Amino acid sequence: VVSWVMACLYAASLPLPFREAALDQCLLTSGSEYDRSVEEERREDFPQLSGVVYLDYAGAGVYSRALLAQAQSQYLQQLQCNPHTSPEAEARLEDARSKVLRFFGASRDTHAVVFTSGSTDALRLIA
Repeated sequence: VVSWVMACLYAASLPLPFREAALDQCLLTSGSEYDRSVEEERREDFPQLSGVVYLDYAGAGVYSRALLAQAQSQYLQQLQCNPHTSPEAEARLEDARSKVLRFFGASRDTHAVVFTSGSTDALRLIA
């Protein structure tokens, strides 16, 4: 196992033209279906990561192609206004708040959900 891991680490360090073929070979020799499926999904859903290693998840996560397509579809077809000026958009917003409260096991009687543009904005609201 250690030699296989070392070989895959070496493959990941190769220049881009050789890296993908070397990593494919590592996945084939691993015997793990999980490894192959993760790499296939990464190539399909995250084409923007081709040839790069992305480690900065604290700053911003990487959006998948499927998530962007779904969001774009909703913006183009349904959410064309401020949530407080459209009954459908307001219902979706309230549904999202309810799901967050349910996830945390909280009640609307004792808690409120406020969506902000990010963690810095949220901290400024409560500071």
